[in-house]
Amino acid sequence: MFFSHDRAGGMRFFGCFALFCGAVVFTFAVIEFQRDRDLRSRGETASAVVVGRDTETEDSDGNRITKYRIRARYRAGSRQVEREFPVSSAMYSVHPTGSQIELVFDPGDPASARLSEDLRSGAGYLLPGGLGVALLTVGLGFLIAANIVKARDQSEADVPSLEEALARARLKR
Repeated sequence: MFFSHDRAGGMRFFGCFALFCGAVVFTFAVIEFQRDRDLRSRGETASAVVVGRDTETEDSDGNRITKYRIRARYRAGSRQVEREFPVSSAMYSVHPTGSQIELVFDPGDPASARLSEDLRSGAGYLLPGGLGVALLTVGLGFLIAANIVKARDQSEADVPSLEEALARARLKR
């Protein structure tokens, strides 16, 4: 049975779960990579003006988490577009209201703009891609370990215990 209640069965279950999660996360990373690549190759570059900045601080389990956002206005063809972008604290401090920032947008969907710095850094796919590979590796490791444990348990089951060997020896006398 594939998912039995022995040690190997639990390891197999965890290995399959990690493989599944790794495959999902890695697929997400590949999709993000393709979107970024397509936007870089077909997108138009625009210079935007930072028209607003905002921070939001959340208190989660005693940890304060601050999220930074900038609002930028740019021209896409004949349209004027204003959009909000999540940014790092470093980017937030470098771009005050009124400063210029470069972005890339799809001419067919001007609201799909991404900051040029985000496209260069690979922020949307590097971390998920690494996490996906790590989960795939852990899952594969658990499946291999489960097969080793199962083989060892079966070989130990074939060898009689000391009590069984003594009982057999007494019966033969």
